[in-house]
Amino acid sequence: MSVNPARFWCVKNLLNLQKQGWLPEELPPSIPKSEDRRLYSALFQGILRNSILLDTEITARLSQPLHKLPDVVRIILQLGTFELLFMEKIPERATLFEAVELAGVFKVPHKKNLVNAVLRNLQRDLAAGKIALETHPLEVRTSHPAWMVERWRQFYGPELAESMCVANNQYEGMTFFSKNSLENKNNSDVFPDDSMPHPLVPEGRILTQGSSLLQGEAFQHGPWFVQDVSSWLFMRLIHSVVSGKILDMCAAPGGKTFHLLENPAAVQVVSVDSAHARMRLLAENLTRLSFKMPLLLTADGHNLPFTDQTFDLVLVDAPCSSTGTIRKNPDIKRVAKLQDLLRQVSVQRKLLESGAAVTKINGFLVYSTCSLEPEENQRQISRFLQQHPAFQVVPPGKLLEDQTPYQAWLTEEGFFQTLPEAGIMGFFGALLQRVS
Repeated sequence: MSVNPARFWCVKNLLNLQKQGWLPEELPPSIPKSEDRRLYSALFQGILRNSILLDTEITARLSQPLHKLPDVVRIILQLGTFELLFMEKIPERATLFEAVELAGVFKVPHKKNLVNAVLRNLQRDLAAGKIALETHPLEVRTSHPAWMVERWRQFYGPELAESMCVANNQYEGMTFFSKNSLENKNNSDVFPDDSMPHPLVPEGRILTQGSSLLQGEAFQHGPWFVQDVSSWLFMRLIHSVVSGKILDMCAAPGGKTFHLLENPAAVQVVSVDSAHARMRLLAENLTRLSFKMPLLLTADGHNLPFTDQTFDLVLVDAPCSSTGTIRKNPDIKRVAKLQDLLRQVSVQRKLLESGAAVTKINGFLVYSTCSLEPEENQRQISRFLQQHPAFQVVPPGKLLEDQTPYQAWLTEEGFFQTLPEAGIMGFFGALLQRVS
């Protein structure tokens, strides 16, 4: 191959994503060198995070509409533009040479001159100091859909909306915990060398982008699990109400399940998910971490095979838009319209209905999402409470003697909510109790 494999696979996978909506979960195995795998991650994720900004800079240097270019040419231009704007350690001559070569590799050699002209134009403007990215509007500068940014401005105010958009483009790495962290034990000696302490939660660690730990055997046999600190904090917050017979709906891949199983007050845990493949993943994770296996059940959460008022605690970790995880999953920015973003609202409603039916009197119903959208969070719970007066909100802060560490994330309505900022992604959690 005449081009760097990291660049080749970056273009190939972005093209697959463009045409088929397919996003690879793992790095291509044909990139053997660790430095090339790191480059692939930086390029692939960087282009997804900055696509609107890249297209804006490319369009300014085209004599034809961007949408008339073949998809592969647009992606090659995005790759070269991203490198010139953000990858200072890569020599500019290498960026231009490989971008032109990629046009030949992907069978559009007649576009080589166009690729070269656009990128050289950008190179000259950068050298002349003519580009000031901070002058772009927020939605362009941070590459979020304009309609999404406007929604957040309305719901959270302009300052928070801007800080959220900026935070979404700053990915420190994957957060993970040791199994021992659930027991509040000192576990610093069990973490791998290529991880860093988490700035907000001392029990957590961060794997920098491109780390090989997840692909190695060490992780497969180590006592670690991946979870954002927002989710970990919420599960620690409701720790004292976890007891008796527990139903874990939408359980896979198991992050919250681990917390439930670690609690000695949990007499029995029943883990449910609708997909066989996801349940196999949950079982594999439980085995790897040496947890006592709960009752695993593949079932439709909308039609649970249990009698009413069976469980002391029901956890509904609902499928959602996942807008709180854009930092980790920048492809969410590609959602074209609000209707597509909120397609899970009716599913969430049905899951809450099912979970409520099997919750005992004085039992707890826990609802959580990784969404920033009020329709999936506050409004969803408000609607549920209007239709189910037997349930009431239990502010999770009341479960703590010292609320200080959590104060910034406890809302006036009695919910737990984090917004994207340094070290933490967006999350929503509600604790409800059936009182009659």
